Amino acid sequence: MKTFVSLFLCALMSGAVWAQVPQPMSSQGTSSNTVTWERTTNDSFSVYSKSGAKINGILELTQLSTDTLAVLDPSARVIYLLPDYESTLVFTKKEAVVLKNNVSKDFYVTNPYSYKTYVNDESYSPEVTNVGGSYVAYVSELDKTYLEKDIRAFPSWGAMDLIDMGEAPEDTFWYRDRDKKEYGIIAQGETIDYDRVTSQFEGDDLVINYDDSPRYRLVDYKLTSSFVFKPVKLENASTSATSSTPSTTETGCTRGDCNSGFGRYDYDNGYYDGFWTGGLKNGYGLYSWNDGGTYVGNWTDDKMTGYGVYTADNDDIIKGEFYNGNLSGIGVTRTGEEWKQGTWSGGTQNAVYNFYGNDVDTGCTIGDCQDKYGKMVWTNGDTYVGFFKGGTMSIGTYSFADGSKYSGQFNTQGQFDGMGRFWFANDDYYGGEWSNGKYHGRGYYSFAASGEKQIGRFVNGVFQDN
Repeated sequence: MKTFVSLFLCALMSGAVWAQVPQPMSSQGTSSNTVTWERTTNDSFSVYSKSGAKINGILELTQLSTDTLAVLDPSARVIYLLPDYESTLVFTKKEAVVLKNNVSKDFYVTNPYSYKTYVNDESYSPEVTNVGGSYVAYVSELDKTYLEKDIRAFPSWGAMDLIDMGEAPEDTFWYRDRDKKEYGIIAQGETIDYDRVTSQFEGDDLVINYDDSPRYRLVDYKLTSSFVFKPVKLENASTSATSSTPSTTETGCTRGDCNSGFGRYDYDNGYYDGFWTGGLKNGYGLYSWNDGGTYVGNWTDDKMTGYGVYTADNDDIIKGEFYNGNLSGIGVTRTGEEWKQGTWSGGTQNAVYNFYGNDVDTGCTIGDCQDKYGKMVWTNGDTYVGFFKGGTMSIGTYSFADGSKYSGQFNTQGQFDGMGRFWFANDDYYGGEWSNGKYHGRGYYSFAASGEKQIGRFVNGVFQDN
């Protein structure tokens, strides 16, 4: 009979957090000296190129409750603003303003008063839900859902291409807000009635009950980053009752191979889902306690030993090198608002690494990037926060400008090496062993779009077997 994990976890830590690099907005609202417009009658206008030639085929978009008119040159794919359109006298020429270059045929136009959605250059008024300043928009005429990213971020006029959210059962999508420990479900552009909802975890998934009946499955909920929109998976009472997903009330090996493979073992105080060797937890795995705490990382002979991250239900965190369940080596903790970084032994800090500003915008912007703890910023928008050894990344989090992120160990050449986790920009996920920058050893790869998983042995980045 396997014994459940009983560990003393002291002051809790958090990995470094920094703001996402904003997208350049140089094409928004910049004045053009090459294009002019003229009010030709009380009800018409013309737009002229630099040479003075009339641009034919200009489409009127919308005024959006202002005196400014937005228009589209469909051949050049440029949106222009015609300021003070209503108050401009006939035969008066004025300068146009470029709102958006290279716009697709699916886009939105917005200002602080209103907005309009265009699909194939045709206007629509969809049902929308505001999620963190972006709209999830359902166009009923087309039976399609789009993401109108950052639509409420523009201080004045703005325009951006729509993001096609793809197919989803009943046009229903979900997202997670990690900071608030919340989720959202949007069906045809509208939020569901959460007063009729209960939920429970099944492994890494969150199952949503609607009116006490299983309705949606949020696949890989625990592994999903904030504000990544994914299609729900439909549940129903009959399939749920016969599901192969184990009940959390069972104990013992409830899924997979809990001897020398990958499996889930349910205990009285939680469950472990990960790799095993000889009936003991070894390698990459997750332990989830009933009180909401989780540990994800390396295990050695049933002990949290190696690189890992413990997150408490209140978001306190311990992150770094563990030995027999305690932080031992380099690591970072956060308890409430208090951060500590340095070296540890048996859960007790014995060296403090301060995190201070260096008054530079790139390079080592904070801390000591030689042999302690710091933050590096590159001109391409990539960042790294963590520990350094000999000026090389050692243990920490490398965030790419495209939104992907790696958190784990590095070798002396700065390559991903050892135990680590990678969140891809398309929401794929890999957790497990690395060598020289490639998946190498036992690992877990989850494909966000298909739900497919590769679990087992990887060699030089290529999946081999279970």
